[in-house]
Amino acid sequence: MGDDKSKPKPTPAAVCTPPLQRADFFATDCKSALLFPDSAPLADLAKAHQCVPRKGKHHTPLDLQALWAHVRMKSANDTPAVLVFLHGFYGYVTIDAAGKTATPDWATTAFGKPGGLCTPLGYETAKSADAYTGSIIAIVPEIAWPGWFDKDMNHHPSFPGSNAAVQAGTLGHAAKSTLPKDTAALGNLLDECLRRLNGLRNSTCPGPALSQELKSTGIKRLFLSGHSGAHHALYPSATSTLALNRPTDLILLDCFYADGRDQVGAFAKAMEKKANEGKGGIGMGADQSRIIAVWNTKSYRSDKLSEAMSSRLRDTFKGQFMRVNGDENAARKALEKVPVVAVKTDVGHFSIPAKFLPVVLQTGGASPAKP
Repeated sequence: MGDDKSKPKPTPAAVCTPPLQRADFFATDCKSALLFPDSAPLADLAKAHQCVPRKGKHHTPLDLQALWAHVRMKSANDTPAVLVFLHGFYGYVTIDAAGKTATPDWATTAFGKPGGLCTPLGYETAKSADAYTGSIIAIVPEIAWPGWFDKDMNHHPSFPGSNAAVQAGTLGHAAKSTLPKDTAALGNLLDECLRRLNGLRNSTCPGPALSQELKSTGIKRLFLSGHSGAHHALYPSATSTLALNRPTDLILLDCFYADGRDQVGAFAKAMEKKANEGKGGIGMGADQSRIIAVWNTKSYRSDKLSEAMSSRLRDTFKGQFMRVNGDENAARKALEKVPVVAVKTDVGHFSIPAKFLPVVLQTGGASPAKP
């Protein structure tokens, strides 16, 4: 029998050739941008240039280099504060040209918590940032790679993947990396983002995302926050050069899946040294730093680590510490009185960032600096 000539021959699959680099863009909402910094935490993974065909679509890892940004300047030459939000598992940061959710190219299906949304949108990061009274820039870098866990909680990288199930760890130092800790990584990342935002335009918005040259060393205040599995990146970043040299609010949002007391303790010790030198330290002033820890006991098999963190903060900051049980309103009242607050809450795990971050931003640096 010969070939069935009536049967059409299959069309050859297109060559799977990824671009070398994604391009930064300023969204048409005139507030948000998507950047692809060379210093992004997962830039090396993104630049591996893999390209995998799956179910009629070609997937690349390039979106692992993405970083979402939001800019709100009260005036063109104002000095802004910066909010860094580090997301947990099952998240991503990609948006489309209109500033809406866009599934990353490395994912085979839409996912994300809460509600299948891009992390900054789902957790209302822009709304939280805008609760700050002054000019502010918010950034959410991609810090998670796709994969799955086995019964022993070992992570198995998977590309393409349906979700982001483990943190890369980083901003210069992965959770289990043997590489030396890079304390300059967070500042370097922010400096590159500020350079990329300066002059970034589109054809719709009246002006660029940012219209001045800024340095991380000159920002008014750093709000350094992390949620859930972001503890891998948040704890090491607490001792970054940037966090130790600018007024910093260290914000721990239901992320007590690992013991971060040593890193937070190192942050506290550095703040004590600054206070002794008359250069800020922990306090309520505009030039001083604060620590806020929030947890829901239902998020853990045991709340041993969250309770241990609360105890460490209490013992370290006698007279400056308050523990409360309640929601964001209870947190607000405490933050109006003391600079170190621990909150045990019934607010759900995935609702904590959107509920508590605005309260921290609203009260950040609100009091006058000490003479």
